Amino acid sequence: MKTFHAFKYIYKHHFGKYDWFLKADDDTYIVMENLKKMLAAHSSEEPRYFGLHMKQNDERMDANLAPDGYMTGAAYVLSSESLKRLATHAFRGETPNCSLVTNETGEDLLMAQCLHQVGVKPADTRDSEGNNQFSHFDVETMVNGNLSEEYWYWRHVVWPQPEGNQQTKVPISFHYMAPHKFYFMESLIYNTKIVGVKNLQMFERENYNVSLSPIART
Repeated sequence: MKTFHAFKYIYKHHFGKYDWFLKADDDTYIVMENLKKMLAAHSSEEPRYFGLHMKQNDERMDANLAPDGYMTGAAYVLSSESLKRLATHAFRGETPNCSLVTNETGEDLLMAQCLHQVGVKPADTRDSEGNNQFSHFDVETMVNGNLSEEYWYWRHVVWPQPEGNQQTKVPISFHYMAPHKFYFMESLIYNTKIVGVKNLQMFERENYNVSLSPIART
């Protein structure tokens, strides 16, 4: 419920100042330049939201209430139009099965349920090679690619990774990141120079001017 009330607050006090609204867990690392690049190809006026797309097979919730699946709660982004519909319709009791009272269903599942009822659809967030740009795991797991074929993840994810390639070259998020890994990623991405390789970070920052509002859980 903290997430839902946070979105209500953001809509009341900050709507109109930003194009996109990012919700991320405190153990999720976001590569902001890659996120902005992806969002630059979309309009914030469209009813879409972005994240790691999963199938809805939670027995606690009727699958018909979120037939499009859901984006994992580790990190997802709402367009300004999606937030508007959420705050002005879903949160005001105009849609059934969407309530701000305590609910046993997971936050990400309930969010998908509410968004579906106001016409917001999940977007395809794969890269040009078919890899998911939002990750449910930390950077080591994704780089090593050591998830067995029987692992629960493959039964739930909507877009399985292409065989033999589990890591995108343009990652947006990593989940289950220990605090020291945040410093590691920051140093590796922004403070490491490779001789003979042009530093692309500033190019990305200058060419993808998209405003986002971060929402972090406390």
